[in-house]
Amino acid sequence: MGGPPIVLYLLGRELDVKSFRATLLAFFLPGSMLQIALLAAVGRITGDVLVLFAAALPAVACGLLAGAALRRHIEPERFRALVVGLLMVTSAGVLISALV
Repeated sequence: MGGPPIVLYLLGRELDVKSFRATLLAFFLPGSMLQIALLAAVGRITGDVLVLFAAALPAVACGLLAGAALRRHIEPERFRALVVGLLMVTSAGVLISALV
């Protein structure tokens, strides 16, 4: 299972926005680092992967900066609604891709 169950669980805990984001980071960062280390150990991280990674870094940086800027202007209730909406959109995308 990926992120949606964890996100739903944390939404149910009614954490403040800062704690919500910090808990998600604490949950996903160690697993992601382990996954990258294991992929590197078995030779799945190739030169092409590194080039794509480098090409994606500016977009990631822009997303982080935009998210940090928007976070200051979004009320906690609105944040919860946006998270639920994003979960619904991604769930619909997964269902559609599974059916096609």
